[in-house]
Amino acid sequence: MELKIIGLFAIILAAVFLLSSVKTGKLAGTGEGIKYTGIMCYKVNNRPEVCSHNTYTNLGKNITRDRLGWAVGAPITAIGVGNGTAVAATDVVLNSEINECGLSRGTAGTVSIVQTSTGNFSAQKVFSVTCSAPKVNTTGLYNATSGNFLWAGDTISPEVTNLANGDTLTITWYVWST
Repeated sequence: MELKIIGLFAIILAAVFLLSSVKTGKLAGTGEGIKYTGIMCYKVNNRPEVCSHNTYTNLGKNITRDRLGWAVGAPITAIGVGNGTAVAATDVVLNSEINECGLSRGTAGTVSIVQTSTGNFSAQKVFSVTCSAPKVNTTGLYNATSGNFLWAGDTISPEVTNLANGDTLTITWYVWST
């Protein structure tokens, strides 16, 4: 009888351990999982390109979940720029997104799967400035050309100032999962 109780206790303890591991998305002894890495690069006209890591928003994580789990939603290929505060994980749209002077959010002109690596893609949009534009200090990657669908965002540093009619601003997002 005592041996049966000890065996039953061991089974319950193992089940509790496994269920608590599954609930958090991690199983004991495994270190594998989907990881997101993203870099945004920008350049003005023919000046050198500047790159930095970006913020993966909570909405972006949910969009990724939905695309993986239910294959719903639009591709993540729209790029916008803004003149506001740094992007936070809770943002769903850029603060002070710019919608004038040729800097409105739009679909990337070039979307590429990086063939030399697994799980990588890039999206690039060339903005053609049509007036003396305000400073640009943020950018966002969206899955729609309008609305609150910010997948990831980044600060442009140093900020871009003194844009003039005829200038180009190129934003390129590099995203990969491992």
